[in-house]
Formats: sequence, structure tokens, C-alpha cells
Amino acid sequence: LSARNLLYVFAHLSRWLSVRKLDLSALTSKRVASFLRARRRAGYTAWCGPRALDLVLEYLREVAALPEDRQVGPRTALERVLADYAEYLTQERSLVHSTIRRRVKMAARFLEVRSTRALIRAIRAADVRAFLLSMGSTYPRSLGLVGSDLRSLLRYLFVAGLLERDLSPSVPATVAWRDRSLPRAVSSSDVQRMLGSCDRRTVVGKRNYAILLLLARFGLRQCEVCALTLDDVDWERGVLTIRVKGRKRAELPIPDDVGRAMT
Repeated sequence: LSARNLLYVFAHLSRWLSVRKLDLSALTSKRVASFLRARRRAGYTAWCGPRALDLVLEYLREVAALPEDRQVGPRTALERVLADYAEYLTQERSLVHSTIRRRVKMAARFLEVRSTRALIRAIRAADVRAFLLSMGSTYPRSLGLVGSDLRSLLRYLFVAGLLERDLSPSVPATVAWRDRSLPRAVSSSDVQRMLGSCDRRTVVGKRNYAILLLLARFGLRQCEVCALTLDDVDWERGVLTIRVKGRKRAELPIPDDVGRAMT
């Protein structure tokens, strides 16, 4: 997975140079930093740090495509903080890509007027409340999510030593306008009607039936079903491996009906 992701970054760099009609000789440290900024602006949260291209640049030097002295140039303090925060969310919190992207985006919005470490250290609870007040006028229905992202950032800044005290408790709890109680389970008759709606004479219908059966029988999340590969199915042992939260794996026995649906 790491090798594949690094190849994606290599391909992204190649496309970025091609669009600008640049060759490798133009890949200065300044342009490397520009490329990394472009990745973050495009919404990427992984492989955006100051060492993201180290292996790529090392390979290019080994094949004599770059001089030995080409290094990644310095970046702004805010960019370093955001890159370190993204790495923290990835390595320490093991969050999914979409959550990391959302939280880094919110962090950038909160810190855009606090672009130096000195300004970050000067953040007070009043600044946090003022930001939430401004966000509440724009995203009143999403304020709970904004608060959650902001608490995460403030805890990180404290752990990283950028804040003298943890300001996450200064983020007030918000009213949950939706889903204020646990959702009711889907009735067995509704599940059967949903499964019966799949035309299993077609390939798409068979696929849909297998997906719905996995959701219904195992209670899996959408992302867990989407992440399944053929290697996750052990027919000899009758076990299905699921990638769960925290980059962990769980093995589940395959019932007969689920096994028939997946074949």
C-alpha cells in the first residue's frame, strides 16, 4: 500500500510538471515546495509533509536525473503545523482520509490569521469562541462538527507544545439537531423486500445483493464493505477479514447465504 501510494505521488508530481511544461531540470527546492502546497490546496492530506518526496528525489538522484544538492526548501510555519497535524491524525489517531482532510481544512481556516508559532501560542479561549460564533452564522446546522474538529486541533496544539494549556474544553457543546436518539433498526420484512428488489439474474443485481447482505448480516459500515478485496475472503477457513477503525482487522465467520452471494 505504501509503495502504491508513493507511486501515486510520483505520478502527481509528473502531471504537475507536465501541465507547467517543466522538465526535471526545473525541479528546484522552491518548485518542490510549490508542488506540496498545490497538493494541500487540491485537498490531499497524505504525502504533503516536508519529507513527502524524499524517496522520489532520492531515486531521481540515483538515476542522475537530479543533482545531488536538490533539497526540499523551507516552508512557512503554518504549512509545517498543518502538515504535522495531518501526520498526527494519520499516524496517532488512525483516522480515515476524508476525516483527516476535513479536520486539516478546518484547522487551516482557524489558523489562517495566526500564521506564526508566536501567534498560535497567543490563542486564548475568547479567540476560540469568536471563531465558533462566526462559523455559527454561516454553518448553523454543522456547528457540532465544527466544534469537534476544533477540539481535535486544540488538543493537538497542546500536545505538540504549541499551546501552554489545553483549550479544547473552551469549545462548548452544541445541540444535536438531528439524530438526537439512537436510530431504529430496519425491520426484517423491510430487509427482505430490499434484498428481493435486486435482480440476481444480472451481474449488477448479484453485486448489489451481496453488498446489501453484508450490510444486513454483519452490520458493516459502507466504507468497510467498499474496502473488501478478494484476499479478504478465506474460503478454506470460512472467514471474512474486515478492516475496522484504528487500522485494525477483524475476522468474521462467513454464513452460508453470504458465502453463496459472494461467489
